[in-house]
Amino acid sequence: MKIKFLFLILIVFVVSCQNNIQYKYQEKEQVIFCTNEDNALLNEALYSFENDIATYYQATIPDIKTLDLELSYAHFIFLGAKGEIDLKKIVSDHSINILILLKEKGYLNNSKSKVSNLDYHSNLATCLIDQFENEDIKTSIKSQISIDFLDSKIMAENYRVNVKDVHTDRNFALFIAFETYYQYLANIDFSNFKKNE
Repeated sequence: MKIKFLFLILIVFVVSCQNNIQYKYQEKEQVIFCTNEDNALLNEALYSFENDIATYYQATIPDIKTLDLELSYAHFIFLGAKGEIDLKKIVSDHSINILILLKEKGYLNNSKSKVSNLDYHSNLATCLIDQFENEDIKTSIKSQISIDFLDSKIMAENYRVNVKDVHTDRNFALFIAFETYYQYLANIDFSNFKKNE
């Protein structure tokens, strides 16, 4: 009996260690608060996404000398929503680890949809959308969800026009991160992918 108990403890320990990654942004302001969700992971996903795009555009656009989040969003948002960016050039190892956890938590496993890995009817999507400060974008997204017509490719221009909101409306920013980044990353096989942080 003791051997079975010790074996069970060992299995629990090994499984918990496999999912345990070091969060890099836990000292930043925690801006996402959704009931019954892993808010620490969601905040980490937002900050990792923002760091990835800022780092990428700082390295590729001569006019950007520092990690300029505003310009990075402006360059990324339209093509990101369309799924027309080579995300392997942008993604960090940290965001890949976050992606794995997002999948394990069920945030990116929408088998019912042909257009998105994010379940727009989920508690998470509802929580984020309900907290949007921009009533026009909230109404537009909710009406498209109600008829099962929401698609980031169709919303690309809408997201581009409203991208300035991500700096003050962090729920919108996380929704954008899911819509334009993580849902597309979820389709990529990273098993042999190596990239420096």
